[in-house]
Amino acid sequence: MALAASNLKPAAKASTPAQKAAVKKAAAKKAAAKKAAARKAAAKKAAAKKAVAKRKAAQTAAKKRAAALAAKKKAAAKRVAVQKAARTAAARESALLRSQAKARAAARAKLARTRAARPVTASTPVAATLTASPSASATATASTTPSASTTPSADASATSTPAASASATSTASAAASTTPAASATPAPEAAPLADTDGTVGDLDLPRIPWEGGSKYWDQFRNANKAGWAKDDFFPVAVWWNGFSNDAEAQYDKSLGINTYVEMDPSANYKNFEKNGMFWIGPKLNETFTDDSTNWVGNFLGDEVDGRFEPAEGLAQMRAGQAKGKQGPRFNYANFTGLMVSSYFKKADAEAYMATTDAASMDMYWYTVPFCNWDNYNEDYYIFKVPQAHCRTSASYGKVVEGMRTRDAADGKLQPLWNFIELSDPNLPGQKSYGPIKPAQIKGAAMSSVINEARGLIYYNQDYGNCSAGSLVRQNQYDKNFCAKEQVEAMGEVNNFLHKMAPVLNTQSYKWDFGKGLDTMLKSKDGNAYIFAMIDGNDHAGSRTFTLPSELKGKKIEVVDENRSITPNANGTFTDTFASESTYHVYKVS
Repeated sequence: MALAASNLKPAAKASTPAQKAAVKKAAAKKAAAKKAAARKAAAKKAAAKKAVAKRKAAQTAAKKRAAALAAKKKAAAKRVAVQKAARTAAARESALLRSQAKARAAARAKLARTRAARPVTASTPVAATLTASPSASATATASTTPSASTTPSADASATSTPAASASATSTASAAASTTPAASATPAPEAAPLADTDGTVGDLDLPRIPWEGGSKYWDQFRNANKAGWAKDDFFPVAVWWNGFSNDAEAQYDKSLGINTYVEMDPSANYKNFEKNGMFWIGPKLNETFTDDSTNWVGNFLGDEVDGRFEPAEGLAQMRAGQAKGKQGPRFNYANFTGLMVSSYFKKADAEAYMATTDAASMDMYWYTVPFCNWDNYNEDYYIFKVPQAHCRTSASYGKVVEGMRTRDAADGKLQPLWNFIELSDPNLPGQKSYGPIKPAQIKGAAMSSVINEARGLIYYNQDYGNCSAGSLVRQNQYDKNFCAKEQVEAMGEVNNFLHKMAPVLNTQSYKWDFGKGLDTMLKSKDGNAYIFAMIDGNDHAGSRTFTLPSELKGKKIEVVDENRSITPNANGTFTDTFASESTYHVYKVS
């Protein structure tokens, strides 16, 4: 074995430079091949990893797309459901407004037929003929004796001797009495504004567009001659309320009423003229002529937009407009809430507004079912009405604002009035949320005025528990009448507005007094006036006012509240609004 081992020879080693270079080259080649193989393996591994990541990303993206598509479909389905609910609610509201318009028209026609069959006589006060169905328990008498200075016309039932006394019953009958009885106390008339030497001139602020205030009536012969163009005049109308003697007219006047729309055709024009009252409507009888100054306006129609399709309704309105322009009176009409609905064609609403010289709208927010509907749509109207604040005075102001939007389309503004219910206007069979409360009547009136209403008109009927064809007249004759407080509240706010008429008949300024407020700013005879309520988007409570720079450091009196406010040095002050219907008027001097 040793011999065998000794015969083994070691491997040959490169001994020459060429051999050494070849060996080195072979080793480098082998190393390069090894590195290339490693790189190739790493690249293959990276490619595989990238492919896995790409597949995962694609799967994730696909899931996201599917989720987004599902969410989009769900949102679309939700929008469709919301739109369907909105259309259903809109259709229901529109149908209700149209049915109410037609039902009220039918009720008026029935009432007119009843009156025609039972005309007013010298011994039958108008209260009896106007009362559709007074409560069975209502029985009272009231004096209708006119003031000693008045001389009734031949057709009036009042005389200078003890006058007729009416006894209202469930059959609306009346009996004559020779003994005057106590009448319901009319609302007190507000004291006129004090003539003070103020220190506030015209404010350096932009103005709110307007039709010209009371000066607007200059262009209509009868209204101008009747005194409507005077700066102390503010129109307050009542729906379906007549008077048969001076005492009834003067009672209405004590409540701040000066205008009538719709009444018994037997009314004598001389009684309007003698008592300083005004008529808007058709020629009632031969006592009315174009020279009847206190016949100031034509009535083109009530709720025509709700009772007819637009083509037919507009044709009727335009025909009345053309006829009315030939005479000395202005053209007036009343519309439904459809006019300011998002679902009523804008062009049709604007066309309706273009047919009148003065217009009003009836939407009885405090008493109609709309505010309590399921699937309530706060965008049903062209202004937003949150459901939580639907039954508020602010909603009445929003109606006026919406009317102004429609009216401004033709570039010619007109006076806009607003309807307010006196009790419960819902027809039999309709769910009611009335009657309206006294404070709500006052708040609705003031909210309307703050939003630039130039007049008010009261719905004077109740078809509910306090049933009456004329709430105003029934209250005069029944000292225990169920709507007594409502009628008196109407009188209070009306007389306050008459007191403020010289201020109201000035052009308002644009100014934002602060969050949560609905305000109107005016100036008159060296004083500035701020009319204020909460804005209907929040609850009652305190509000902070920021005055324009020109009013900083001035004295502030709260009109008719026997108090004053001292603003801070920075021109701010805070006041409290106890309820949504509370209003304050501040005189700054």
